[in-house]
Amino acid sequence: MTESEAADRLGVPLEATPPEIKRNYRSLRKQVQERLDDAPTEGLKRKYQSELQSLQQAFETLCPLRNEGNNYPTDEPSLDDENRDSSSVQAGQETIPGGRTRSTRWLLPLASALLVCVLGALAFGYVKSHLMRHDVIKQDPDPTQVSASTDGNRPAGDATSTRTSDGGSAAADQSQLQADQERQAQALKAAEDRAAKAEQDAAAARLQAAADRDAAAARQAEAERQAEVARQAEAARQQAVAEKQAEAERQAQAERDAEEARHQAEEDAKPTTGSVKIAYEGDMYACRVAIRIEIGSKSFRPTGSAYRASGVPLGEQDYNISGGIGCPTPSGAFVSCQATGSGSLDLSDGDTVTVSWANTGPGVCTVQLE
Repeated sequence: MTESEAADRLGVPLEATPPEIKRNYRSLRKQVQERLDDAPTEGLKRKYQSELQSLQQAFETLCPLRNEGNNYPTDEPSLDDENRDSSSVQAGQETIPGGRTRSTRWLLPLASALLVCVLGALAFGYVKSHLMRHDVIKQDPDPTQVSASTDGNRPAGDATSTRTSDGGSAAADQSQLQADQERQAQALKAAEDRAAKAEQDAAAARLQAAADRDAAAARQAEAERQAEVARQAEAARQQAVAEKQAEAERQAQAERDAEEARHQAEEDAKPTTGSVKIAYEGDMYACRVAIRIEIGSKSFRPTGSAYRASGVPLGEQDYNISGGIGCPTPSGAFVSCQATGSGSLDLSDGDTVTVSWANTGPGVCTVQLE
């Protein structure tokens, strides 16, 4: 990196003094370090670490003499100190897996509280021991003074008693000192036990929190599983309903097919031909009807007013009529008309068909079968 690039990177002119370079370097580095600490992803962390390295390279380019032992101003930033800011986590934090940090600032107040408890216990023991020793001295006069004031009058046995009293007082002081030391040790042990208990409680709380998270995840998984089972049950129910409807439709279709087959069988069992009666009731003019009737493929000429035709096709049949009709007149003459007619009949074996006619024009008569 050139000096011009380094100056642009730090935002200072090429002729900037070391304090100016230091000030801009620290300001930019603090900003990038804060972004690095708050970066939520590994990609952003790598980006901000690269920016820190770029700032450091720019600083070393503009201040190369610092690493060679020359004297810069004492307030110039130390690269070692700045590197510690970027290569290690902030004070009061510890690194945990995944590149994240966890605060350890709570340890300092705890250690301070333990230290205060221990010092208080030691001070209490010292003061109590000192007061007890002072009380003993006040209660028992100085052996030398007693000896000086009663030297001529006190027997030899009294001197021996005085020495014995001094030895007992020293033993009592030693016993009291040991008792104070034991109390101090007990107080220290109690403080250590409380600290250990606090750590155990914190560990238990963490374990409980982890167990609660696992339980919540298990409940969520169970809820999702039950929801999936419910969805599958609903899908199965709908499938069963659809299959039931399809089965009902198949049965209805089978019944319709059976009915059609039965009807067709009945139709097939019916005779295809039969006999019908052709009846003509006559008219007031005593006309003679000489016609030819075709019913389906059967044709015949009725020879009387009650003619029975056999071999006539049954069922829905078309008919055609041709021939003539002649009627006598009062003068004895005979007039006639051409007979025509057509239509359809639904015939059954043994039916009676009636013939009727009417004069519909000059020389034309229309005949119908009913």
